[in-house]
Amino acid sequence: MQKASGHCDQPGHTAAVLTTCLIGFSLFFDLYFTQIILGPIAEAFGATVLQARYTMVAATAGVVFAPLFAGRLQQKKAVQVATLAAMAIAALIEAAAPNLWTLIGMRFCQGILVGVLFIEAMGRIAVIHRARFGAFSNGLFVSATTLGSFTSRFLPPSLVDEFGIKATFLVLASVLLLICAAVHFSPVPEVS
Repeated sequence: MQKASGHCDQPGHTAAVLTTCLIGFSLFFDLYFTQIILGPIAEAFGATVLQARYTMVAATAGVVFAPLFAGRLQQKKAVQVATLAAMAIAALIEAAAPNLWTLIGMRFCQGILVGVLFIEAMGRIAVIHRARFGAFSNGLFVSATTLGSFTSRFLPPSLVDEFGIKATFLVLASVLLLICAAVHFSPVPEVS
């Protein structure tokens, strides 16, 4: 069994671990983004809160279908960047959604992308981190997903109160684009 100490000497590994954590953060931040703002979503689209709940149902349902697509992808940084970019584009479309059904459809697409990205992140940990860092990388990734989930519980309502529903989705898109850029520019250490 390898020890955790002394293994951070590989160039770029710290940045790779941090960007893997950012991927973890983005997963549940995006997935649960609408959960706490169902009332404002219903109000913005002239719908009931029950109808607005379909934004959560759709995103969660999308995750279920992700393995159908992710199984055909190779674990590559480019796939992760493209998935994050697509999630950000979906959030931009959500900001301009003309009706609730468009928002629900985009949330379903984001759910699929979240599921694909989760599978890609597991592959990233296995390929880049696990050989030398094992449980440490997994633990940081899980902590980052929890932080993303926690953040999605308090940030969206604050944003909606201050800026409105459309601007709130623009913030989601901005966060996802920043994470996408971080993953794109992060070094990926050689696997030993």
